[in-house]
Amino acid sequence: MVTPNGSPKAFRAFLRAEGEADSARVLGPLVIPGLLQTHAYARAINASGRQFHAASPERYVNARISRQVRLSRPTPLRLQALIDESVIHRVVGGPEVMTEQLDHLVASAERNNVTIQVVPFSLGSYGTMSGGFTVIDYSDPGDLPAVYLEYPAGGA
Repeated sequence: MVTPNGSPKAFRAFLRAEGEADSARVLGPLVIPGLLQTHAYARAINASGRQFHAASPERYVNARISRQVRLSRPTPLRLQALIDESVIHRVVGGPEVMTEQLDHLVASAERNNVTIQVVPFSLGSYGTMSGGFTVIDYSDPGDLPAVYLEYPAGGA
């Protein structure tokens, strides 16, 4: 897996932990979760100025996309993704990028190890709308779940 140059220490630790995880539960209240992003979508998010890696955008995008190999290994990561309805309506990178991204979501949802659910507008407000998070679990019952919280200035 490619690691983004200059990534925050907490994110690098999360990447290592995710690499060993058995399953992940992700909430994407603002953008499509990284494990489900296309190259073009990740590039557009990076270009929006909301990410840390403006100095090396391709390295950032490759790092984000390289994590997806976990979804197609012989013993794949089980992924449950909750995506806010606003995320699938927000046009990131233009109509072509969003069409490709939405097609990719549909194809990803066809995998046995991937569940994608959309939190509808009609639900109103819910718990952690201010930022995404990932909960990763391990097959060994002695290993406690780990949580990575995302926020505009980084993550923990």
